[in-house]
Formats: sequence, C-alpha cells, structure tokens
Amino acid sequence: MNPARTESRVIVGVGVALTAVTAIVLLAHAGARGLDEFPLDDGWIHQVYARSLATTGTLAYNPGRPEAGFSSLLWLVTALPGRALASLLHLPDALGAKLVSIAWSAVAAAQLARIARLLGASVPGALAAAAFATLSWSAAIAAVSGMEASLALACAASALHAALSQRAPLAGLWFAAACLARPECAALAPCLAWPLARAPGSTTERATSLAALCVPPALAAALWATINLRITGHPLPNTFYVKATGVSLAANAPVFLRDVLWGEGVPQVVLAGPLALLGAWRARDRGGLTVLTAAVLGVAAVALSRPLFEGVTFFQLRYFLPFSLLASACAGVGVDALFERLPSRASKTLVGGACALFLAACVASSLHAHRTHCEEIRALHTDPARDVARFTTPDTVVAVEGAGAMRYFGERTVVDLYGLNDADVAFARTTRERTCAIARRRPTLIVTPPWWAEKLAPAFELAPVRMYSVRESAIMRSFANGRAVAVFAARLRPSIAARCGVTP
Repeated sequence: MNPARTESRVIVGVGVALTAVTAIVLLAHAGARGLDEFPLDDGWIHQVYARSLATTGTLAYNPGRPEAGFSSLLWLVTALPGRALASLLHLPDALGAKLVSIAWSAVAAAQLARIARLLGASVPGALAAAAFATLSWSAAIAAVSGMEASLALACAASALHAALSQRAPLAGLWFAAACLARPECAALAPCLAWPLARAPGSTTERATSLAALCVPPALAAALWATINLRITGHPLPNTFYVKATGVSLAANAPVFLRDVLWGEGVPQVVLAGPLALLGAWRARDRGGLTVLTAAVLGVAAVALSRPLFEGVTFFQLRYFLPFSLLASACAGVGVDALFERLPSRASKTLVGGACALFLAACVASSLHAHRTHCEEIRALHTDPARDVARFTTPDTVVAVEGAGAMRYFGERTVVDLYGLNDADVAFARTTRERTCAIARRRPTLIVTPPWWAEKLAPAFELAPVRMYSVRESAIMRSFANGRAVAVFAARLRPSIAARCGVTP
C-alpha cells in the first residue's frame, strides 16, 4: 500500500473523528432541547430562507416578498440536504442543520491537517493542527451551530491546500465556494495567487493558472451581486450594509484584543499562537508565511467591515473563525519545531501533556458555552416566537430585533427594526425615513429588549404585554444583570402616521 496514501487517510480519519467526538459530546451535554435550538438566532434566519428556497424556489423572508437578508448564499444551498434528512428521519429541523455544519467542520479539520503536512509537518504535527482547529471553543461551537462558519473555513482551507499543491482549477472552485460562503473570503486572493505565480513553468502557464484561480470566484461574485441587485438594487446583502455602519478602527482595536483574540481562550492565544508563528517561519519556503498571511488578511477584512461590541462572545468570534483557524496548520509545524528543541523524552512528554490539558480545558469551556447559548436563544427568541404564533392572528405584523425565530415559527409578517430582512428599512438614508419605512409595515406588536422602548416611544404608543429574561447572559458578557426581551402592543402615533403618509 502507498505510504503517502495511508498517511493521508490517517490524517483525514483523525480529523473527522475529532470533529465527530467533540460534536457528540457538545450535543449530549446540551440535552434534548439543545438538539432543536441554535446558539444564535442567525441560525433560524438562514433556515427561513432555506425553507423558502426549498418550498417556493425563491429567497423570501416574508411570503411572496424576495429579500436579501442572509449573509451566506452557499450555506442556504448546503443546508437543504440537512432539511431533507431531518424531514426523512423525523428529526428536529435544527438538528438537520447541525449535522451539515458538523460535516463541514470535519472537512475543515482534515484540510488544515493536510496543509500542515504540505508545510512539512510530521503526521503527529498534522494531527496537532487538526486538534487546534477542532478543539478551539469557538470552533467546537461552530461545528454544532447550524451556521456558515464551518462551511467558510472548510472552503478557505481547501482553496489554500489546492493553491499550495499547484492545482489551480481546484483552488479556483474552492475559492469561489469560499466567497459564496462568506464574501470576506475575497481577501484571501493574494495568498492563493502567490503560490501559483511562483510555480515552475512558463509565463503563459502561470498566467493560465492565475486565470483558473480568478475566473470561478469572479463568476460567483457576479452571480451573488446579480441576485442582490434584482432584489434590493444593491450588490451585497442587507446585512453587510447595516452592520458596516459606524465602523471605527480606534473603537474596534481594544474590543478585538480583549473579546476576540483573547476570547478564544488560553489554548489558542497562549499555546497555538506562538506555535503558529514558529511554524510559519520554519515552513516559510513551503508556504508557511502565505498561510499565516491568509489568516491575518481574513481577520483584518472582518475587523474593518463591521463594528465590534464589548463583551460579545461567539456572535463575534464566528465571523473571524474561518480565517483565524487557518493558522492552525502552521501551529502543527510549530509543534514539530518545538519538540525537536526539547532535550529529552521526559520534557517532550511534559509539554505534550500540558498541551493536552490546555485543549481539554478548552473543550470544557465550550460545553458550558454551547449549552448556555442555546438556552438563552430559546428563552429570548424561540419561546417568544412560539407564543406570538400561538396567541396572535395570522394578519398580525410583528416588528422585532432578532427576527429569525419569530419568522420561522409563525406565518406572521415580521419586520426587522435594523432592516436586516427588510431592504426599505435597511437602506433608509435618515432616521425619519427609517421610522416611516417601519410605520408603513403597520406593526401591531413589537418584540425587543426593553431599552428599545425609549427609542420607539416617539413613533409608537407601547403597552407591555409580556417579558422574557435570563439571569445571566452567555452571549453578551457585558450584560452583568442578564438580558430581557419584552413584547409590546404597538399603535402608531397619529402625528407619525400623518408625516409618513400612513392611513389609519
């Protein structure tokens, strides 16, 4: 048997096994309710669009009205098999999406291990790369999140592996998939082009390779832009315009250092970080610096495209994960370099044991984080959505912050107050225009955190109906006293109705 093929199978098998075992442990720890819940409401948002695509062939949020409120076009498509499997086996809808994200996490772990091998890592070093990529607490949660982070990581890692292997057409296809999974993946273009531009061969051959790399993502970008333009008149989804407002590098920098970089925890920052730097330098002639640069460029693209919020955990970390974990491949090479410098077997055993303990601690923290995230989403999003569906009439219009579960569990028309799923609200140029866009939807129920009441009071008469709360927030650590969501009966003030041209 071919030794190289055997090694590859071992690496892929261990990567898949690590992902599967971690996912099973997290799901088991979350309990039966965790199987039918997402750690973020965004999971339900994508399921709304996936359901619409499966049943009507359109990308609609509210029935009969196409909308561009999703952030990952490819995830909607890859989520469809999960929905079909869940329906066939009578599983919860959320579990079907989780199985798909687990599969993509396994692909990502295997591909990062294979990149480490290309960079010169030993088989144990490559397996260490897979461990760092799988057992990071945000990666562990992403695997069972039913969202696009693991898909984007798998596509980005596959594109890098193909580029480093001088397989330009395959790199181009994976690069296109990565951009459809997360548009920020376009920032990886220089790092994918560099190995192909330096490949042996004539100038014509290199130019052909670069064309093979660039054409598929260009076509994919044109496809997505065309879809968005036809729906909203803008080339990117609503979410990118809404979340790009108020970006400040000065404000983002300290939040990034404290809540994103350090938010990954001790194993990734203290252990994997230095190992990645060491490995990138050691493998500089094989592409180590290229891989590390890809991680940096992707992280920078995310940090510069959206405001970061103090105390927010997995909600922010998942945007960085498809890029930050690329450095895990370099960490595998760093493991080899470190062990070569240790003087004795005893010291190697000691360091290896310390690494294992660090990673075990990382998994322990992800168990708690995943369960509490799911519990919080159920309490503040899913339970209110089910109650609204149960106790209101179908013609009720609901304005809401966090619109995923509210739309998924009822046929009510839902208006997102930020405009994430309503282009008229998202692209309003002034506060007055935004208020009028919401007013024209005629919401009679508003479901928001209580602090929104003050912002809405000038436009609506609000009467509290019910409050939902959690004592301690896992999603937003800065909310020391917990979080709450209130249901208000709403009536548009006559002055606002007259100003916005809304008839009674």
